[in-house]
Amino acid sequence: MSPMAGVVTFTLDGQQASAPEGELLVHAAARHGVFIPTLCHDDKLDPYGGCRMCVVGVRAHRGRCPPARPESSRGW
Repeated sequence: MSPMAGVVTFTLDGQQASAPEGELLVHAAARHGVFIPTLCHDDKLDPYGGCRMCVVGVRAHRGRCPPARPESSRGW
């Protein structure tokens, strides 16, 4: 998918990937066939990311961040 407004491109396990802006990283990864284990994420609840089981490395952030939180979609 080519870069355009409303689409975020990123590298996921060494492969180029894309997602609609604002999509949770945990959902985008699943669509690309990458399972990120979580304990606190449930589609019926607001994003929380409190258990920290799902933390991933994001270059735009220092350290690690939970992909089950909306902030994870900014700056992938």
